[in-house]
Amino acid sequence: NLQTEMIVKLSFIGEEATKVVLGK
Repeated sequence: NLQTEMIVKLSFIGEEATKVVLGK
């Protein structure tokens, strides 16, 4: 399902962004 893939990708990007923000 394309919608599910997008949600998974956004969740992954969100986690990565959170790591970057907390790392600073």
